[in-house]
Amino acid sequence: MELTTTIIAALVMAVGIAGLIVPALPGLLLVLGGVLIWALGNSGPTAWTVFGIACVLAAIGYVVQYVVPGRHLGRAGIPKRGSLVGVIFGVIGFFVIPV
Repeated sequence: MELTTTIIAALVMAVGIAGLIVPALPGLLLVLGGVLIWALGNSGPTAWTVFGIACVLAAIGYVVQYVVPGRHLGRAGIPKRGSLVGVIFGVIGFFVIPV
């Protein structure tokens, strides 16, 4: 059973890594899900430690994903108000305009 779980986890992680390149897939979330599947299959303290480290790294990745572009926009002279207006209209458009 461990081998099957490990293979499934590896496939999910491979799709997640492809998702880091192809923007249509949630890459980081899939990789984290693959690590979770692996940890559930092995269910030892080492597996849960690896999953905890993966969660911390994923959280750092999500924070960096938004902080770095914002910092570059600020250096380019784009006011934060413009970014805030873009986020607000993006959220409104996502929920108001049906696809």
